[in-house]
Amino acid sequence: MPAPTVATLNLAEPVIAAALGVAVLGEPVTAGGVVGALLVLAGLGVLALPAPGRRAEKEPVSAG
Repeated sequence: MPAPTVATLNLAEPVIAAALGVAVLGEPVTAGGVVGALLVLAGLGVLALPAPGRRAEKEPVSAG
């Protein structure tokens, strides 16, 4: 994976940690936590969109 893609996916770590806290440890779900998770996911969605006027980059072909 290209470095920018990995960096963008790394931004989802707090949401994943919170979800695991709820699923594994039984942490309570709060309205603020849900809103925060939705904002982070919305931001990641915006980052995943191609920039206006720019073509999507092709991944390099690896030799071998």
